[in-house]
Amino acid sequence: MGNGRSDSPRQDEDQLYQRRDSRYWWCSYQDAAGERRQESTKCTNKKAARRFLEQREAEARDPDRVLRSTATLRDALKALVEDRQSRAESETRSRSFATAKFYRDKSKLLIAKLGRETRLADITSALLDAYVAQRRAERVKDTTIHKELTTLRAALKIAKRAGRWVGDIDAVLPEVSGQSVPRQRWLTERELLLVLEDLIEREASDRAARVAFVVATSAEWSATERAEWSDISADGALVHIRGTKRETRDRYTPIARDWQRDLLAIARLHAKGENAQIFTPWLHSNSMRDLGLCADRVKIERFSWNDLRRTCAQWMRRDGVSLELVSAVLGHADTRMVARVYGKLDPRELGRQIAGGAV
Repeated sequence: MGNGRSDSPRQDEDQLYQRRDSRYWWCSYQDAAGERRQESTKCTNKKAARRFLEQREAEARDPDRVLRSTATLRDALKALVEDRQSRAESETRSRSFATAKFYRDKSKLLIAKLGRETRLADITSALLDAYVAQRRAERVKDTTIHKELTTLRAALKIAKRAGRWVGDIDAVLPEVSGQSVPRQRWLTERELLLVLEDLIEREASDRAARVAFVVATSAEWSATERAEWSDISADGALVHIRGTKRETRDRYTPIARDWQRDLLAIARLHAKGENAQIFTPWLHSNSMRDLGLCADRVKIERFSWNDLRRTCAQWMRRDGVSLELVSAVLGHADTRMVARVYGKLDPRELGRQIAGGAV
């Protein structure tokens, strides 16, 4: 009895007590369902035990508090990716598989940078300001940082609806511009001819064929990887483009201009793909390096696969093809991107079209 313990609990205000078989304080409280709970506080100090009890009582009054206190960034990002993936798989296809992949890739980066066990409760403006500063120190462009923060915004929105986060999204997220200066690079007929001749002379005719195919059809590089001979109609008037970025990217491009027919003929003549494939494999990173070296050899400005798509759009616009039709050829949902980037006429061509009455 000298230790102050007995076989039966010694009550302390009916909620905190000690037991003979434990050195810790125990507590008794009513949970959210109204059931009486008895639990060890794991505290030998009574004041600490009192704080433990108060926390349990607060959780009982507000069950969602537990969710908010334990929810992690990883949980929120996982919920976001699952949401976008399920939308892509639904009948309505309200999101594309490419969009789901975008969020999955950005989520992995955010977790790597901010930490797997970072709690949503710890997502503050100070934390995200430091994140932006770190990314800029890594020479990451603001447009890329904006995409990362867009992913975080979407995850916090889902977490907030689920009751796992109660903060103010606009107050927490920094303002980082997502506006980028669109590239204006596209190839003239002379530049494209120099490129094709150089690649063919260097026994890279299959690569020349792929370049010609992209300008003729506006195909994305990834679509050329999936291009099959059966995608070209028997009369050569239509080409199936196997795009996947969104629903409109899987499309049929009409080969209606003379330069399109000429370029498609070059592609068909020089392509070296095996079995059903039109082209031989060409890794994207290697292709960008090879195109850069080719541009250096023929002494023109370097270009990318998107610049070749832009070339298709520019040549069509030069021929007077409307924004609506060019947008359909490129696989865009509307004319905004073509008007702003792909089909924006340079001043000289604009002047020629005005003088000639083209529309």
